[in-house]
Amino acid sequence: MALAVTHVESGRTWRHNEHLRLPSASLIKLPILAAFWETVEAGRLDPGERVSVPAEALRVEGKGGAEGARAWAAADVERSGG
Repeated sequence: MALAVTHVESGRTWRHNEHLRLPSASLIKLPILAAFWETVEAGRLDPGERVSVPAEALRVEGKGGAEGARAWAAADVERSGG
């Protein structure tokens, strides 16, 4: 895993494994998370409220996503000797 964080006000930056080249899986989760908290802070959503999501809304077309992540994780285990 690699990570970089910048404090917006000070410009101070922290990086972990910034030299690694990794697939950019699941980056869509970042703007979704930002929109979620923006909606919570605006008082339009209660993060403690349970919601139901229909099974058909969870289907994803094509290859990639979880299938791609499983292949990447399996390759990582092979490289590490696990």
